[in-house]
Amino acid sequence: MRLLLLLIFIFDLFISSVLNDPLPKSYYSYLLEDVREDVVNAALLKLPKRKDVDILKMCIAMKNEKNATPLTEVEATFLIYKWITQNIKINCADYNKEESPVAVYNSGVGSFVGISALFNIMCSNMNIESVTITGFNKRLDNVRKTKKLCTKVEHYWNYILINNTYYLVDPILAGGFCYGTYFQKEYVDYYFGTKPEFLIKTHFPTKEKNQFLDKKISEEEWDQLIMRTPHFYLDGMKTISPEKLNIALKEEKKIVITYDDSLHNEKIQVGCGVMNKYYEMSMNNDIQKIDGNIEISLENVSDDAIGLFIYSGSAGYTSALYNIIN
Repeated sequence: MRLLLLLIFIFDLFISSVLNDPLPKSYYSYLLEDVREDVVNAALLKLPKRKDVDILKMCIAMKNEKNATPLTEVEATFLIYKWITQNIKINCADYNKEESPVAVYNSGVGSFVGISALFNIMCSNMNIESVTITGFNKRLDNVRKTKKLCTKVEHYWNYILINNTYYLVDPILAGGFCYGTYFQKEYVDYYFGTKPEFLIKTHFPTKEKNQFLDKKISEEEWDQLIMRTPHFYLDGMKTISPEKLNIALKEEKKIVITYDDSLHNEKIQVGCGVMNKYYEMSMNNDIQKIDGNIEISLENVSDDAIGLFIYSGSAGYTSALYNIIN
């Protein structure tokens, strides 16, 4: 339990940190700058509680709020996105369970496919096309079981069609994340209309067309990519090298990070945590700025290390993960 609490603390994957000069939402999303969030939040407060009405009455209430406010199609979709993050938890004990959206709505707990299907149903009620994407995601998993910080898991997310344009949405990870069977509820807007070149770093669809990229990548290429969290971009990082998930200390002697100082008033802050085979954490403080980049030396990382956490921002949230293989 002590390890679990420590990992949850350092792996605040979806917390929105407060910056002196917030990153413009247009940097990572095609849709968020078109949302009047205060208006959407006011509409959310007018909706009945989930436990008081069935799914049909909730859908009717949402549509009434869309028309009464009124909300644009983008805002109506964002209303659904936020409602799901506030009312539905991931079933971390069985996240690939086949279940209906009605069952997810009634219980307030759902699998990946069930929550994605619920999002589809609610969008359909608003006359907005939403389709489930099947694929994979990288995440911090049960380290004691897998012996790795990061593992590949099946995942589901969505694309929506608004004004004849497709956009990517993940209403599942927007509300929190699993560590083993434990669900940590955290909200982030990063997964609403996420630009494809950002989302591909963490989400790989089984159908190539659902990458929505001009230049597609293979599953083998994606498997090798380092795991990033939203904070990699939110805290101003641009690239990280080595650009691979599994590294060997005898081959890699340093990590090099490039960043965009212009995104915030504050200078980017980076840290490096090391987990050993006994699941103990320590800090690697051998970090310096060289030629405008941040370099993290791995020379003194112990041979019994199994993974690295890269932290960023004034709050020190996890932005990237490496598995160490020996």
